[in-house]
Amino acid sequence: MEQIIGITEVRPNLTKILNEIEKGSEPYIITSRSKPKSVIINFKVYSLIKDYIEDILLLSNPDVVKDIEQSRKDYAEGKIKTFEEFIEE
Repeated sequence: MEQIIGITEVRPNLTKILNEIEKGSEPYIITSRSKPKSVIINFKVYSLIKDYIEDILLLSNPDVVKDIEQSRKDYAEGKIKTFEEFIEE
């Protein structure tokens, strides 16, 4: 579960918080005047989230979805090529 911490607590404890995050701690939600302002998360987690967002944006493109559907149809109908056949073209 994420930890909620006020900005005034973050400043003197930043090194400790970053070390905990690096070791796999849950995210820290940083608040100011009791309102969420930012989140500190592990960089590996951030990278995964970023990749997922890029995939979602890519899949929201109608042309990409159309190509995927056509590829699935071709595969189901046996209209596939080996990698070697594809390279030879």
